[in-house]
Amino acid sequence: MTAPTIRYKYRGSIERATKRGYQWRDGYSETADNGAVTYPWQTKRECQRDAATRGARAVFVRDSDIGAQS
Repeated sequence: MTAPTIRYKYRGSIERATKRGYQWRDGYSETADNGAVTYPWQTKRECQRDAATRGARAVFVRDSDIGAQS
């Protein structure tokens, strides 16, 4: 049986602390049923961990990909 998927849409850049300071990363989040953006935005790895804890697989969507996904 295939795990359900959670779609995370690209929202913009987010800042994350590293051992060498701070770095900008791509930020993703889910979209609520009413179309609202959910917070907090997360990195891809954070989204993957979030989906795994919910028994799902993370799928990442950028604006150019939206037409291909339904």
